[in-house]
Amino acid sequence: MNKVSRTSVTLDNEVLNIKEISLRDHIPIIEDEVLDFLTFYLRHLDVKNILEIGTGYGFSAAIFRQSFPSATITTVERKEKNVLIAQKLLREMDVNVIHMDASDYIASRTEPIDLLFLDGAKSHYMELLDKASHLLSKGSIIISDNIYARGITFGDNVPKRHRTIRRNMNAFIEEIFSDKYESYIIPIGDGLAITRMK
Repeated sequence: MNKVSRTSVTLDNEVLNIKEISLRDHIPIIEDEVLDFLTFYLRHLDVKNILEIGTGYGFSAAIFRQSFPSATITTVERKEKNVLIAQKLLREMDVNVIHMDASDYIASRTEPIDLLFLDGAKSHYMELLDKASHLLSKGSIIISDNIYARGITFGDNVPKRHRTIRRNMNAFIEEIFSDKYESYIIPIGDGLAITRMK
């Protein structure tokens, strides 16, 4: 076990390796303060089926595996290069790495989801939640990273090219704060939303 600088979380060597390779190749990963919070939060959950949208090189999936040794973990990524690298890095961790459009995958999935982790294209969060709703049940958890979208979600004078992201992200936030859910936005990293289905 190694201690990672700038975070209080102790990571397995395999997980630390994925982090280092991701940082080397400039692949976005959850920020250290988000990692600290998530590992604290996850240890209080009992989940069996995890779906992650947005694999990167597999760092978050590896964190889920470290937190839930017996869970079924599936991560979906549309970039073939990332998929090939993630499959290699996660080969000893029993994580299902799927090369597919997330919307298409969710539409084809039949297994229930206890924990949905959204970390892909911000403009698609609302669409993905809507499509996944039939796989979620009372008590299911949705964790959404980068809710602030680097200032686009709540910023003033948003450039025209970012207005779709802003509109879709605000629709997503409005949905997770509807009567169907209990939600909190944690002001860490680029904004983290924790949602539980009622």
